[in-house]
Amino acid sequence: MVTAANKADTKTGRTVSIHPYEPELAAERKKQATMEFKEFYAQRSAAERCISHLARHGARDARYIGSFKVWFQEVLAALNFNVKAFARLSAAATG
Repeated sequence: MVTAANKADTKTGRTVSIHPYEPELAAERKKQATMEFKEFYAQRSAAERCISHLARHGARDARYIGSFKVWFQEVLAALNFNVKAFARLSAAATG
């Protein structure tokens, strides 16, 4: 079945173009298949997950002015996350 959108394609044909950075992209894909990259990415993804959790628990924006107050807010956000994680894990362990 030929639809209206396909009729235009059959008359003009299709073109395939290669991205200008295809050699660089291919090299990066090849690099991503190495064990060294997989070890690096495992650490990176863990760090990004931690940053994401902290951002959701109050560490996204500083509410105060001053490095000590900002640091203290970050500590409280980390404490908030750790308490919630501990409660979640202990609830799962007790059933």
